[in-house]
Amino acid sequence: MDGVVDSRAFWLSKGGIAEGEKPLRWKSVEDEVAHIRAGKPGVCWMEGYTVIDFKGEEARAFLQGQLSNDVFALADGQAQWQGYCQPQGRLLATFPLIRVANDHFWALLPHGIAPAIAKRLAMFVLRSKLKVSVSDDLGIGLLNAGSVEGSATLPGGGSLTRIPAAQIEAFWSPISQKLTPISAARWLLAGIDAGIGEIQLGGQDLFVPQTIGWDVVGVNYKKGCYPGQEVVARAHYRGAVKRKPVRLHGNGAVPTPGQELLVMGEDAGNALCATETSATDGWVALASMLPGVRKTGDLTLDGLGTVRVELIGDLA
Repeated sequence: MDGVVDSRAFWLSKGGIAEGEKPLRWKSVEDEVAHIRAGKPGVCWMEGYTVIDFKGEEARAFLQGQLSNDVFALADGQAQWQGYCQPQGRLLATFPLIRVANDHFWALLPHGIAPAIAKRLAMFVLRSKLKVSVSDDLGIGLLNAGSVEGSATLPGGGSLTRIPAAQIEAFWSPISQKLTPISAARWLLAGIDAGIGEIQLGGQDLFVPQTIGWDVVGVNYKKGCYPGQEVVARAHYRGAVKRKPVRLHGNGAVPTPGQELLVMGEDAGNALCATETSATDGWVALASMLPGVRKTGDLTLDGLGTVRVELIGDLA
């Protein structure tokens, strides 16, 4: 993956700050978070993310039969949020899907789960006329910045584009005076702020879409069959889902996606979906919680101490 190494060197030359294994940042965590939450424009090299291509004359039909949103509704240059479920309706991945043309789509997934998802989807291609492949191209995210040539805007905010690593200088030069570079961690944070829960490594195979609010942005109930569709639809029409999404704010080390949330050792079934740093010693997370512990205000969780719970949407 020479392109990734070259890209990191490029961004370091533009003022990026390395901090262990974390994505590069350009300002302090607090300053970058304040920048985005104030609605100021920023551009993220989507470090830690992988581009997956779907190319071929049957790409659209194949994706329509695998993913939770309506691929047929996408026009060229448009993007939508998608979910990929296992047969029991639990999410294996959530991601943006961008249509380039009728025979070409691409998606952006975290490095930790992208190879396995690409391999799993490729297994179901069979005789369909398309190819699923992992690309060396770089994902670029724009927050509060409208769009640039070739980018696609996602429902709920943010735009995405991709560029070959060799073209990064040509991409950066014309926009460097307009957009502030920020860490890819702020992209995830912006999603959590918006109630859009990205499935990360550790959080797979745990959440039916409704339990993290993914049905609001990434599920179409009229589109037809896909893996897990019957379970997802039944949960929707019968209203049987008890766990619902909340936003948590805590201090200390950032907890792990998929971590079970216990109140006095009980209430198993609550779990963390997406987590990210929100301050030097603080974090924010999208979680799924049962009615008995779901409330606005402070809550003490085993191993995490006191966290502030913020309800998302209508949880009646």
